Amino acid sequence: MGAKYYYELAERQKDKIDDYQLTVIYLKNWTEEQIEDMFLRLQDGTPLNAAEKRRAIQGTFRDVVKDLADHTFFSNRVSFGNERYGYEDAVAKALHLMINDFVPISPGKIKETYKSKPNLSITDSQPKNLKAAYNFLDKGFKELNNINPGLKKWSTITLPMVISELLETYKLKGLEKRIAQVFMDFEVVRAEEREKDELNQDPQILNFNDAARADDPARLKSRHDFLKRWFLTTIEEIEPIDRDGIRLFTQDQRLALFYMSKGICQLCSAQITQDNFEADHIVRHVDGGRTILSNGRALCITCNRSRGAN
Repeated sequence: MGAKYYYELAERQKDKIDDYQLTVIYLKNWTEEQIEDMFLRLQDGTPLNAAEKRRAIQGTFRDVVKDLADHTFFSNRVSFGNERYGYEDAVAKALHLMINDFVPISPGKIKETYKSKPNLSITDSQPKNLKAAYNFLDKGFKELNNINPGLKKWSTITLPMVISELLETYKLKGLEKRIAQVFMDFEVVRAEEREKDELNQDPQILNFNDAARADDPARLKSRHDFLKRWFLTTIEEIEPIDRDGIRLFTQDQRLALFYMSKGICQLCSAQITQDNFEADHIVRHVDGGRTILSNGRALCITCNRSRGAN
């Protein structure tokens, strides 16, 4: 039956051809780049991944993600390539979490966020803050001998989110290199712990390493909070932004002071808990003492208030 023209076919064969249904999809408002990309993938028979599918969602969210993914932070500081829009995937997950807090980062949930923010702008708070974090980190690693830390997928989500949060609350200008160094030191500690027998590993680092291997909400929050605390307890000169003229230790600093106290009042050695201690300036604020961890300590209520009275 091969090598025949249509008019040469039997009527029943013509009927089969005439009755065949064709599915046509009209790509409205697509760019030439998107159409070409879709054509090539259809020709190759390659199924689209989640990042590629999100490029087709209408609205400006996808444009913001593309803009952020073009940042030199990705080309200079990560361990993975941008094949099939890996950079956009990391940006989308970070933005999704910054908008919704620590929630599942499944493709379906991220798609919902895209659709819930169809008019997102690069100048809106979350994209603006995320870009500031990319700028900060790229500068820090550049000042640190222009090192490429080879950031993995988990750290391209968590590290910029932590820096974004710290930039909102603390004075970090001039600390770019210091933070880059502290992160690299942290990676060395993690590597050294992994070489030990599991029973001899630091349980907190062990938990962090476990959290870095998965992206469920609990582990996302766990590694975020731990890394933030690591920066605050290691870089004691970090100081809160003075927003209202009252120099109180932030909640993060209070947690760090309690963590460093090991549950003991730093004056009388009485047992304290996270709920009943007070954060004290060693050199009082009224005497010019700064609100930084190196000038702070955890005291029991009695010691702190008797000191204030004196």
